Amino acid sequence: MGGLLQGRISKHWSTIQEYHERHRRQETASHGRNAQWDVQAIRLVCEFNKDLWNFRNDEIHGRTQQEQTQKRRENIELEVHKLYARKPQLLPRFPSVSLCH
Repeated sequence: MGGLLQGRISKHWSTIQEYHERHRRQETASHGRNAQWDVQAIRLVCEFNKDLWNFRNDEIHGRTQQEQTQKRRENIELEVHKLYARKPQLLPRFPSVSLCH
C-alpha cells in the first residue's frame, strides 16, 4: 500500500482497465477521454496522499500558531511527567536518599 500512496501503480492495472472497457462495453469515467485513466488515478492518489499528510500534520502539530504552541506545550508537559514518573537508577556505590524512614 505504501507504493500506491506514493503514486506507484502496477502496469498491470492499465491492461486490466483496457480489458474491462473492451469486453464489458460499459461507459467508464476514462472511456472516450484523451487522458489515460492510469495517469489520472496516480494524480488522484498523489492528491489524496498530500491531503492526508496535511490533515495528519494539522492534527499532530496544530493548524494555527496558537494551536501549534498549545500542542508543543502539551508534548513538553507529557515528556516532563514521564521523566518525573521514572525512578532514578543509581550506581551501587551511591546510596539512595530517602526522606521517609
